[in-house]
Amino acid sequence: AEKGIYNVKVNFSNQIPGTIFIKVFENKHNSPISNKTIAQETSKRIGWSTTPNELFFYYSQFKILEGSLNKPIDGRIEIWFKDLHGHSKIISSQHLELFSWNRH
Repeated sequence: AEKGIYNVKVNFSNQIPGTIFIKVFENKHNSPISNKTIAQETSKRIGWSTTPNELFFYYSQFKILEGSLNKPIDGRIEIWFKDLHGHSKIISSQHLELFSWNRH
């Protein structure tokens, strides 16, 4: 995979309609990375069911534009769910080294 391009795949079970989106942070200062851009670009409506074990697939790809191609950022990728009333909750979080995307 190309440095700075990230693919997120999740199977999610929810019983109310809404959207899933991604937030990315730098860990040391807990500061957002491309926060509005990534959240908007990765926001997708997800299926829902009253059956508790039914899973719905979410996939999104995004680029990290901050930082240096050769110096990773100690970062965190968070997956969020927002219902139709605007209430958001975190679904998952993963710490990893994030690299900046750079056109060749």
